[in-house]
Formats: sequence, C-alpha cells, structure tokens
Amino acid sequence: VRCTWSQRPRSEGERIASSIPWMFRPWTSIFVARARHRHTWFDIAKRLHGNVVPSAMRPNECCYVQMLACGRDMGPSSASVLLFFDTQRYVFNVPEGFQRFCTEHKVKLSKVNRVFLTKNAPEAAGGLPGALLTMADSGVGAPLWASHGGGISLHGPTGLQKLVGGLRTYVDVKGIGLNVEEFHKERDVTRLVHQDDRLTVEAVLVGGKNTLEIQEQTNGGDGAEPLRKVPKVDGKVHKREQQAIPVTATYICKLAPIPGKFMPEKAKALNIPKGPLYGKLVKGEAIQVDGVTIRPEQVVEPAVPGPTLLIVDCPTIGLVKELAASSSISALKTQQEKEHLMCAIHLAPQEVVNHPTYREWIASFPETVHHIVSNAHACANEVLFPASSKLCGMLNTLHPEFFPELAKDANELESRIPGSTNVTAGQNLMRYHLKPIVKQGIDTADVPSLVPDHCIKDEVKDTFPKSLEVARTAKNKWTCVHDCDAEEVIQNAGRESLEVTFLGTGAAIPSKYRNVTSLYLNLFSGGGMLLDAGEGTLGQMIRCFGRKRAEKILEKLSCIWISHIHADHHAGLINILNTRRRLLGEHCEPILVIGPRPLRRVLDMHSKFLELSILFVDSWSTVDGGEKGNHQNNRSSAYFLESVRKRMKLERLESVPVIHCAHSFGIILQHVDGWKFTFSGDTRPSQLLAQKAANSTLLVHEATFEDALHEEAVQKNHCTTREAVQAGQDARAFRTLLTHFSQRYPKIPVFGESFQSCTSIAFDMMRVNLADVPNLPTILPALKEMFPADCDDEEDAGVASRVLVA
Repeated sequence: VRCTWSQRPRSEGERIASSIPWMFRPWTSIFVARARHRHTWFDIAKRLHGNVVPSAMRPNECCYVQMLACGRDMGPSSASVLLFFDTQRYVFNVPEGFQRFCTEHKVKLSKVNRVFLTKNAPEAAGGLPGALLTMADSGVGAPLWASHGGGISLHGPTGLQKLVGGLRTYVDVKGIGLNVEEFHKERDVTRLVHQDDRLTVEAVLVGGKNTLEIQEQTNGGDGAEPLRKVPKVDGKVHKREQQAIPVTATYICKLAPIPGKFMPEKAKALNIPKGPLYGKLVKGEAIQVDGVTIRPEQVVEPAVPGPTLLIVDCPTIGLVKELAASSSISALKTQQEKEHLMCAIHLAPQEVVNHPTYREWIASFPETVHHIVSNAHACANEVLFPASSKLCGMLNTLHPEFFPELAKDANELESRIPGSTNVTAGQNLMRYHLKPIVKQGIDTADVPSLVPDHCIKDEVKDTFPKSLEVARTAKNKWTCVHDCDAEEVIQNAGRESLEVTFLGTGAAIPSKYRNVTSLYLNLFSGGGMLLDAGEGTLGQMIRCFGRKRAEKILEKLSCIWISHIHADHHAGLINILNTRRRLLGEHCEPILVIGPRPLRRVLDMHSKFLELSILFVDSWSTVDGGEKGNHQNNRSSAYFLESVRKRMKLERLESVPVIHCAHSFGIILQHVDGWKFTFSGDTRPSQLLAQKAANSTLLVHEATFEDALHEEAVQKNHCTTREAVQAGQDARAFRTLLTHFSQRYPKIPVFGESFQSCTSIAFDMMRVNLADVPNLPTILPALKEMFPADCDDEEDAGVASRVLVA
C-alpha cells in the first residue's frame, strides 16, 4: 500500500496528503481505493487532514449566517446563530431546545468545533448541558456535534468557568474534551477571542455592573438600595453584590480576505509554465523562473477585504451607551470599514429594540448594513417544532378533552423598527449570504410556510376516518375496570382538585415528537407543583398554556421535585428558577426544591452568578422516617417544607427510593380530597414503590423499552411496557398512565396484550383532569388505529417538516 502511495506522480494534492503521519497512510489508502472514482487526491487530503487548504485557495467558498431556534415559545431564550462555511461551522448561543430544533429541521452540526456564548445565563446557554451529553454519548447514533480529536472549544465572557463547573456534577466535561476559554471585562473591554484562516472573532464586553453602580448612572445615585443578604440553597445567607445582568459579549466576525483572481495571460507573458508554480503564486508565494523572481502581485489581483458580521446582544437599554462608546464598533462605521459590514444580527429583547435610544444607535450605522432582529417577539409567529404541533393537532381532533389546542398569544410588541427599511424580523432557517459576493443578501428559501389549524383537522378527517369513528364509539364500547371507591373520590373532588399536564414524555434526549421528562400538577387553590424539569420545560409550558398563563403558573408554583440527577430530568430547572425570579423581582419568596443530594452542588454553583431564590431540601428528608436526610437540613427548611405541604392541601408528600442510579426517587402525593397520585421516576420494577403506591387513584409509571428489549431495560435500570403495566396491577392502581418512552418510539410505544383496561399512554401536551381519569383507557383504540406499529415514520417526518400550525 505504501509503495502505491510513493510511486504515484506527486501532484499538488499528494504533497498536501503526504503530511499525514505515516501510521495513518494504510488506512488513508484504503479510503482512497474506495473513493477513487469520486474524489481527487486533493479532496481526500482536505478531508483527512482537516484545514490544510487555506481560505485563500477557496475564493468561491460558500458562507452564510443562519437564524436558529427563535420564536415566542422559546420563552426568554436568546436565538441561536449558525455561521456556516463549506468546511467549518461556528455556533453562537445554545439555548434550550436547540438540539431538538436542529434534529427536526435537519440542521447539520457535524463540523462545529467552536461555540460562542453572548452571556453565561440560561437564555444563551440553557441547551449546553444536553449538547455536551450528546457529544459524550457514543450510542446515540450519528453524532450531532463534531467528533474530531480536538474536541469543542467553548468561548464566553466572565463566569464561563463557573457555568461549566456547575455542569461537572452530571457531565463528564474532561472526557468530552471541552476546552473552556473565558475572557474578562476587567482586563479587556474588546478582545480578540479567535482567529483562523476563515475569520477573526472579536468580543466587545459590556455590563457586569452591580445594582448600585447602575442606579448611580441612571438616577444620579438616588434610590439605590444597599447590599442585601441573599439566601443560599440551604437557607443560610451571605452578602453579595447584586448583579443586574451578567457580562455580555457582542461579537465582531471578520471573514478572511477574498483572494484576487489569478491572471493567466500575465503569467503566460512572464513565461511561467502551467502547473505547480501557478498554485504557489495563488497561495502568495514568490517563485523563480529562469533566475527571475516573480511575486504574486504581478499575476494575481489584489485581495478584497472579507465581509464583516456583527452579532449584538443587549439585554437592557442601559447598555446601549456602552455599545455606542465601543471603539471597535465605531470603527465599523468609518469610511474605511463601512463597505465591509454587511449584516448586524440583534438578539436584544423587543422592548429594547423598540426603545428610541436603540433605534438611534441602529440608525447610526451605514444604510448598506442589513439589520436582522431575532427575538421571541420578532419571531412571534414562528413554530419551532412543526412535527410535534401537527401531532398535537391530530390528537386534539381525536380526543379534545385530553389534548386541548395549543395556546396562541397575540404579539403585543412591534416586530419591526418603524421607518427602518433595512431592518428585517428574523425567521427560523433564514439565511444571510456573505460569500460569494454575487449571492450576498437575505435568503428565505428554507423558511417553512404556515398552514392553519383547520388544514390539519381536515387532513385527519380525510386520512384517518376510521380512527375518528373509533374515538367516537370507544367510550360506549370499551370496557374499563371500575372501582366504586376511587370513582366516588373522583366525583366528590370535582374538576378543581387536580390536573396533570405532561410537558415531556420522552427519555434521554429530546426528539421531534417527545420532549424530555416533566409533569406539571395544577392543584388549583393549592398552587402548582413541577415534577422533574428536563431541558425545554419552560418552552413546553409556553407552547401548552401561552406566555401569560405560563408566567402566572411560574409565579404561583409552590414546589419543584426532581427525581434524580440525570440531566433529562433537571436540565431545564435553572431556566425555570431564573425566569421565576425575574418575573417576581427582588421580593421573590424562595421556592421549595426537593431533589437528590448531588443536585445541591449544581444549584450552589449556579447561585454564585444567578439569583435563584430557592430553598433546597434533600429528598432523603421526605422519605418515610427521613433518618438519612434530617441532618442535611436545618429547622427552617423543615418548617418551610411543612408549610408548603399544608398550602398545597396535601396530607402526604413522600419520596420513595427506587432502583435506578444513586439517589433516585419516586413520589407519593395524597390530597385532603381523598385522591392519591404516584409518579415512579426512573426505575426497575420496585416492590417498595408498589407498596407505597397501593390504591393510587393515578399512577404515572415509566415504560422506557418494549418487551423485546428486556435485557437492555435491566442493564439501564428501566422498565419494559409489560413491567410497567404489572407495576400498576401490583399497586392496585385505579388507572396507570405510561410515560418516559425511548426515543426509538417516536410517536407511540410498542405495546401488546399486556395493556389492560385500566392503562393508557401519555403524550406531550396531554392534560388529564382528575374528573377524566376514569376515561383514560378509552383513548387507546383510536391511537392504535391512527398509529399502527408498522407506521412509516420517515414518510410522516417528511410531511411534518412541510406542515406548520398557524
């Protein structure tokens, strides 16, 4: 093999390939043999050796910036921006839902090896834990992120190390090969953070001042509050300067110069022979011909400065003056640079964008600059997950009592800056082409179109008439198990005692149809309770209830309970807590968070740079007896736990150790109205849980795998469908509702004869009122008819990608 390599005529491509270490050459030659008819040596060398060919040799390389994951139902999250090159990708911000969005819309991130954060806050980095875990999990199939040996570099302003430190409890940061590069405002207001042969990235840092400094600037020093004591997660207090906002970075991305054209007629006039010498001149090297030195500028046109991209994050209007005062940004408006600044992407909230001061700042840029506003209000009509929206519409047509229509909020703020013709509201998958020059400008070819709700309903009526008929007749024909005692309790409790909303019913990672685990329990006059909070829980809440109602739910939330430390059950918790704190302001009362012991370390680390307003209680303290956990909590925590239990009108709030990872629990809730609710968390079949859950009115139990994958279920400490159904029978539960399905079952899990007439399955956005619990099994026949086991999901995925709900 090596002889074949060495004996070939040495072309320019082979000289590049020869730099590959010799121990990889046999493998390289095998690859070449398989691809001989499809690739040149030059192409193969580029693929195997990474960035060998400098940007100057790719004058026609495609480069564009693309808007990702922007929309109203992302909550307060910042949009993500993808900077695309043919051979490289760069991502700015990884908000919650980012992975799910890219999976559904087939956005390829396999060549990403650098991520830039505008701020170290959940709005910009909420999706980072899930992204890192996907990188670490080799069993998830084709990797979403880059897998080359250098790992991924994460760039961000002050506090990035603390942010990553908070993830180390449940993410193997070192094993992933994550390189953390933090830059500090106190040392550099503007700093060069990255440079390669494609682009240069500079960060302009603003913010990071405490409340006292900001009030002195805005109010002349009047009305400033003194430093106050901030509660820690264990109920203790310590002094800390209150940060209004974190240090925020605005990025200036300057593309490498576009090489000038090679002029063969001049080369011929200088008697330069065709071949490798041409390549050297193109790369900027001088050559010798007949003893005469020929320089590149003699035969190559001058290089043109590359386009410049500005990515602006301005969380509050008070930071506009800092941005305007930046010498680096001001330099972009000068005569020398203004022709190169093509596009400015604004991630600021709409209330900031609409402020006169911000408008004036935008107007100060040259008219040739195209401004794209990408935030929740500017993209208010965007549907991020069309496949899930379509599925919800289909289920609503079948059973509206369990699957109500998704909420729609009116866009209360203007999405454009009045009078500005060069400002555009961002859209998901919208592109702005930077290179080649002939394609520069906005491209909306990939932006999905909107289809009204009634079109989906008409499609269901035309495509699944039998399912609709089965759904109409199921209540009368389907025989359900009756329990007079349970039904009497349900009847006496009425419709304003308990309602369970499934915000996520999937396992491990988000998918098109199922987000990761979370349940919201509406106790009506008793407040609300959140059981688990996987990534994207806040966005799911907004999609389900609408923004205003979701905010009210957060404000009235009494307790959050986390089953165990795996990220798919708590990665959305910080965003929930941070948003709640922002809504309620400085006088926000602490919220009770009950969780496994390792979760305390995660919350402690995030509390160093975020105001979370929580009181943490170890789950062991809520186990029957509590002997393993009482020493972890002081008397104030025990008193607070008891007061919350009484406020929620619960006679019993008990965590139950289950069989999964260390510190894994299920939960039992018993209400003064007589009903009993049990959630298993993640577990193998547990005799203790069955005993504690005895005679539950509703048991929500995990059913990760189908029966044929019993060995895998045992290996990963999960349940099969049959085992979950049997758990409900062992507990003598009135109704058992299965959840936490592996993402290998995108719509409906595989189930067979093990399903009884007291069992049903959960979907995202499903709402189960206590009064409707007896009817849960009646939805199964129509679901079996609509989603047969041999359903071709790929075809449906193609339909879903083209259909959006208006």
